[in-house]
Amino acid sequence: MSSGLYSQLTEKRRLIAHEEVQDPRSSPDPVAARILKPSVIPVITYPASWSFRMLQAAAVLTLDIQLKAIEKGMVLKDASAYNIQFAGPNPIFIDTLSFEQWSEGNPWFAYGQFCRHFLAPLALMSYGDVSLHTLWSAYPDGIPLPVATQLLPLKARFSMGLYLHLFLHASQLNATPRGGAKTAKKFSKQELTNLANHLKAIVKKLKPAATPSNWIEYYENDVEQAYQVKKREVISGWLKEQQPGKVLDVGANRGQYSYMAAETAACVIAAEADPTCVDAMWLDMREKKVDRILPICFNAANPEPGIGWMNEERSSVLERIGADSVLALAVTHHLAITYAIPFHRQAEFFFRLGKEAFVEFIPKPDPKVQLLLKTHRNPFDSYSRETFVAAFEKLFDVRRSAVLSDSGRELFWLVRKPGV
Repeated sequence: MSSGLYSQLTEKRRLIAHEEVQDPRSSPDPVAARILKPSVIPVITYPASWSFRMLQAAAVLTLDIQLKAIEKGMVLKDASAYNIQFAGPNPIFIDTLSFEQWSEGNPWFAYGQFCRHFLAPLALMSYGDVSLHTLWSAYPDGIPLPVATQLLPLKARFSMGLYLHLFLHASQLNATPRGGAKTAKKFSKQELTNLANHLKAIVKKLKPAATPSNWIEYYENDVEQAYQVKKREVISGWLKEQQPGKVLDVGANRGQYSYMAAETAACVIAAEADPTCVDAMWLDMREKKVDRILPICFNAANPEPGIGWMNEERSSVLERIGADSVLALAVTHHLAITYAIPFHRQAEFFFRLGKEAFVEFIPKPDPKVQLLLKTHRNPFDSYSRETFVAAFEKLFDVRRSAVLSDSGRELFWLVRKPGV
């Protein structure tokens, strides 16, 4: 605070702002020095929910803050990806207590953590597959470097930066120096600066893997225009009438309906299983400076679980993103046919996610359902509007419905039953 670093970072919205709310002497903790009340972030996300470019932005922000701290004679004492959150599409650092004074000659002790939390997963998503963000569920403290280097292809070794900071680094983790421990190298401030700048250059050079996507141009190529116009008209009217605070758009694709929801909602979570779509959304929203929409990677059939100690150290995504209203547009047939999730279990899922829901039913004769049935056996005795409505009416009241297409696609405005 006294160095000016806090004000410098908060003014540029790189560090979350706080206020001191009470005298620390009134705290039940006898060693409390300050009681801080940070600004509220509407949605808490973890790296398992971030696309490649979101993690890349978080890595660059961490290094930028490290560089600013070095200028003031301080360093970050940890480099956890969990220190970053997203306020809309913009990353922001939230760990006010991560800063400490640098002692002459000390290395950056958080270097190994930065490599596990940022460089290793980014390299895997660059040289492997963009869907490898899901490895965070298996490795809550970042990807161990010996694991990452085993998974990376041979060509990754030809990147001098990755060779130094991942492959060579991994080989030295368990190496026992001959003749006993070596004297630790003394680091100058310039060397710390050079390290941060070198890591930043490596991170910024990485590109997401060219993973094939079936959904990136879905609305442009595969959806009838008249159906889209009708659907937008109905949803827009219902949202204006509803005036929700927080909206969760499940199966957001590239945010076509998330943008519409943001016209009335205070906050929209654009949740999409395809990380390529999430990357495209994030880039678009950042370019347009849209701050009320947060894109995340979210597979409704396999949501991000609680992880860490007793599965409670980091709560599950379902515990973190409760919404006033849920959009589930052209989703239920995928859950029912591709993942064999019956309608009554889907109703329970959407009941848990929000107070109200706009849920679309796609009838069996619809071409998209028929396409799914060519590659998946129909797991139910009856896939019909009647079974859909009967399942959802156990938990919701149907406030309104509207037919959207000649094939019988229908949108339902569902409200939780009181007392259920």
